[in-house]
Amino acid sequence: MSRDDLKRFACFSDLGEEECDAFSEACREITLERGDEVFVAGEEADGLLLLVEGRLGVEGPRGRVAEVGPGAELGALSLIVPGAREVGVTALEACRVLWLARTAFRRLAEDTPHGALRFVERVLTDLVAAVRPELSRWLDATVDPPSGDE
Repeated sequence: MSRDDLKRFACFSDLGEEECDAFSEACREITLERGDEVFVAGEEADGLLLLVEGRLGVEGPRGRVAEVGPGAELGALSLIVPGAREVGVTALEACRVLWLARTAFRRLAEDTPHGALRFVERVLTDLVAAVRPELSRWLDATVDPPSGDE
């Protein structure tokens, strides 16, 4: 796997060449068969899955919520914050994926702290962009506007 393979994924697009090479070396390439269970909801989240080829089904508590294709990044937050997986993921067809385990990310962070920081900043920026509209709606619904009598 090359740095060009990783650069196709948004979470790595801000990294320099040396940083990207370090991440590339830390990832493992895995082939999945149709029907393989990739993540199980409720189990400990322990790494990032990058979908290079194929399709994955993402299921929440009420059934399938999404189908994702090449370029999908699943589990980036698990590299930063331990916790249980919220969704299950199953291979809908043969897939080629890259796997970055939390343990490998932690070693990488010690060896390439600047690259790890840039990766974390990108993941958190994407998270904030996704959450901010919901937070604004929640705040609008729960915060009483000033009455003007004060």
